[in-house]
Amino acid sequence: MTTQTDHAALIDAFYEAFAKRDADAMNACYHPDIAFSDPVFPDLRGDDARAMWEMLCAQGKDLEVE
Repeated sequence: MTTQTDHAALIDAFYEAFAKRDADAMNACYHPDIAFSDPVFPDLRGDDARAMWEMLCAQGKDLEVE
């Protein structure tokens, strides 16, 4: 059974990886059938969503996560 603590740990791991621009660790936090959508990247699924994180981590030189 997944607990609220498990979810919080997963979110922490994701944002720690994001702060380090570690796309592999970020993508490891997602379900294999990832679906992601926001105003800039609408309706990304699977490898397209994983590629978005890889691109942001590689090219987002002014990206800061607090």
